[in-house]
Amino acid sequence: MTARLGGALGLLSALVLATVALLGHALDGDDGDFGDPFVTAIALAAALHLGSAVWLLCRRGWWPLVLSAAPSALILGWLVAIAVLGFLAGHGTDGLGVLLSSGPWLAISPAAAGLALTPSSRHWVAAGRAGRAGGPPHQPPAA
Repeated sequence: MTARLGGALGLLSALVLATVALLGHALDGDDGDFGDPFVTAIALAAALHLGSAVWLLCRRGWWPLVLSAAPSALILGWLVAIAVLGFLAGHGTDGLGVLLSSGPWLAISPAAAGLALTPSSRHWVAAGRAGRAGGPPHQPPAA
């Protein structure tokens, strides 16, 4: 159950990253030129996140979804740092509004990664691999 929920959140997070990339491209002001490496990197991260969520839902592996959560986590950390530094510099809570409006959407990706890291998700993926291979799933020794 947690793996399916993590995969679904991964699909939603890919949509969020694609929206951030499209907004970044629309607002960068260089008249349709794809020269900004940040926007291109976010678009590639969205495609990678989409592929890794599908990879998890097909019971192929859980680790790509965990690795692909890094861009969202970095952007979220950057927004937190901007909000804190703006507050400490005396600009009030201006950065807090941006963090509160976009932060929860960017937190979906680390939440999906956390669900993919759970033992039940890893067992679900291992059972899918064993089913394709024709053998029983690997059982760790009892403690």
